[in-house]
Amino acid sequence: MGVIADHLQEMLARQVAEQGIVLWFDPDQTYSSLIETLKIPSCKIARYNTSYYDLRAQIEEALRGPHRPHMLVYVPLHRDQTKQALAELAALGAVAQPGDRSVLRNTRLSLVARRSLKGRIPDHRLDELEKQIDSGQLKLADLERLADEGSDLRLSPVLNVIFGVDMPEEAALKFVSSDRYDQVLLDKKASSELINSLSSIYKAPIKTEKSPEQLRSVFARHVLIADFLYSLADDIPPALVTLAGTIDAYALRKCSELAASWRGQLGLAESYKRAAAQVEKSLHVNSMSLPFEICQKVETFAKIDAILLTNTAKKLIERIGEDVLAFASKRAKGFWATQDPELKGQWNILNLAAQLIQFSSFVQSQVGKKNASSIVRSYIDEWHRMDTLHRYLEKQTSNLEVHLKLPDDLDKLVSSARKAHHEAATLLAETFLRALKDASFHIPDFYKQSEVFEIFVEPHFHQKKTAYIFVDALRYEMATELNGLLGKEFDLQLNAVIGTLPAVTEVGMAALLPRARQSMQLRAPNKALEVVMGDKVLANREKRIEYFASNIDMPVVVLKLEEYKAIKRKLKEVPSGPFIVLLTSQEIDSSGEKGFTSTRQMMDDVLSQLCIAMRRLAEVGVEHIVVAADHGFLYGEEMDDSMKIDAPGGKTALLHRRVWVGRNGASSPSYFMEPLSKFGINSDLDIAVPLNLAVFRSGGSVSYFHGGASPQELIIPVLTARPKVTQHYDTVKGISWKLALGTPKITSRFFSVTVTGESRVLEMEWPRIKVEARVGNESCSIPVSGSYGFNQTTADFALRESTQSPNSVEPNTIALMLTEKAPASGSVTIHLIDSLTGMELVKPNPVEVSLAF
Repeated sequence: MGVIADHLQEMLARQVAEQGIVLWFDPDQTYSSLIETLKIPSCKIARYNTSYYDLRAQIEEALRGPHRPHMLVYVPLHRDQTKQALAELAALGAVAQPGDRSVLRNTRLSLVARRSLKGRIPDHRLDELEKQIDSGQLKLADLERLADEGSDLRLSPVLNVIFGVDMPEEAALKFVSSDRYDQVLLDKKASSELINSLSSIYKAPIKTEKSPEQLRSVFARHVLIADFLYSLADDIPPALVTLAGTIDAYALRKCSELAASWRGQLGLAESYKRAAAQVEKSLHVNSMSLPFEICQKVETFAKIDAILLTNTAKKLIERIGEDVLAFASKRAKGFWATQDPELKGQWNILNLAAQLIQFSSFVQSQVGKKNASSIVRSYIDEWHRMDTLHRYLEKQTSNLEVHLKLPDDLDKLVSSARKAHHEAATLLAETFLRALKDASFHIPDFYKQSEVFEIFVEPHFHQKKTAYIFVDALRYEMATELNGLLGKEFDLQLNAVIGTLPAVTEVGMAALLPRARQSMQLRAPNKALEVVMGDKVLANREKRIEYFASNIDMPVVVLKLEEYKAIKRKLKEVPSGPFIVLLTSQEIDSSGEKGFTSTRQMMDDVLSQLCIAMRRLAEVGVEHIVVAADHGFLYGEEMDDSMKIDAPGGKTALLHRRVWVGRNGASSPSYFMEPLSKFGINSDLDIAVPLNLAVFRSGGSVSYFHGGASPQELIIPVLTARPKVTQHYDTVKGISWKLALGTPKITSRFFSVTVTGESRVLEMEWPRIKVEARVGNESCSIPVSGSYGFNQTTADFALRESTQSPNSVEPNTIALMLTEKAPASGSVTIHLIDSLTGMELVKPNPVEVSLAF
């Protein structure tokens, strides 16, 4: 038997000695070939074949004997497949099986192999082997052969001293990726020994008269070419056939393993990229004609990823296949994507576009002739995901499209995704509006927006310190992300309510106020629309706040959401006892009216600000938080003339792109017109809303809209949150942070910052952080990727403990892209920010910017 089989036999023998009977399940028959050769002293070994009766006959005598039996019963099935037929045996002894909670009885091959090969094979290879075993690439016989090969390969003592490792694979990796050992090799005259070691394993064509630098260049070229050939397998281009014949199969595999290890270590990425760029150029990889299926197996060169990106986009335009989607998702996390922010962004765009096409098609197939209530239910349960994907896609593409040209096929895929979303959203809007009319504009089972205060706020604020947060244009699908962002800290409940038409800020914000259901009315005495509560005209934010405070019989603290840093200071001035904090925001709307590109960024900024504000409220003792919105929105590409329709005219009180309110308007099949009173609103005015995603010819944005009656505009989120415990967000205290730029000055739109830190506290929970460049006080960058821990929604990064030092953070190299707000020359400052609190963690220093266009 081999090393692994011996280890397994010892493990099972120990269990038999301790437990008497061991019932061993092997569902994948990983060890079926070992049963005949296993030798456990004084132990009966039985095997289930096809009959439980036959198995019982094999073990009956031992079970009925006067002494406790020592018995190993091998069953090549999953435990669940036996349907309790062997429950008696399991009760009498112990069960060994893959994945068992006890390490001593867990027979998963990757775990057994790792334990038995420790010391024979380098640790970095053990990690790779574990993945390959679990994916089914390596079987027991393969592993035994690897163990035999590894046991005979040890470094000579002098090389051991130079490189500080025992295994030649580890020495080869250190040599090929760095020149730090060159002088020692010369001083100790050990180059020949290294060459012998490298040649024996990797069959590298190295001559002794070369310097260490020359040796490394030749060896790196050999390793990368071999890795390329090994990946291509039987599909080697004619230009490389001669090279392929000079390297045997064993050396090819060893070179490929070394290349994978080289790519797999964060600190070695730059050396790999330099070496790969030189070899790629010398081989003229960009001129090779490699089919898509062949390229999928190759990760050696950056050019292959660029080819794959284009070909994957082509395939996804033709058909959204799950196999291609899975491959694209995997490649977006691959070596070259993590090293090249532009490529990473393009892979992310490709994945989002494909998912959006797929999900939009699903929504179209499901809309059918559902009634209004079931459409709302389907949207909040599942369909909102379509709009989330669309928002993600637009965010990813917005800045890349401004500064970089997307590859043609990727650009076509993005266009297809936008079209798919538009078609699905159009169908959804029209179906919903017609269903709403059929339901007499009443949707049972859902509260109205004008009931939010009395249902979600009023029952609590006399007993608890309460916060009521008005977030302008917080669409329902955006609010769903707060569950993931805040779920560990708060007990959250997300509800959907039906918004108030017209879905504009002055109406929606008023509908969230006390007694809105009974008191709110819409009128137009002097042409312009007025929102009235009792005898008060609520013309703006100040009037709404004044009305709110006059209708609450307790202290009211008013803040803007963007002023979250002032929450603790403001609340210190409030007397003890219950109070209510009113936070308002109008950022998305104001941004949407001014410019679409900034709106995409503002959506995520609002979510981040909201999270920080809620944490600060919890920290000062607020016990009940209600977050609500005035309306949702639609956005996309700019509407062309074919999507613009004439407004009804008549006596116009309000005209937005998506809604008209007034009197004596003309009818049209392009929109429906009804009295506002049909929607339960106290008004003698009429309202007109486009039937689909069309817009009225009027002033305003041509790509960001609200006011109409699509699900995206009319379904409003209401989030209630209760802190699980009193929070203290001071985890960043006692940490020494360092920021290191990849280059001394910023010379391109993309640049990188490596974050490291050390703490005086062991086993601490590292915070989430943001990194951004600023010009003055304004952000001029967006994060594209990081070594690990990137959250697309909040654009921040999780940090984790270093495997080398428990009180240090694992270095996280974060790629940023400068936006149009960045200067072409001059300087920016780099900021490290605690995501939970918004606190600056290091003093920002200026960095020179010199962009070449």
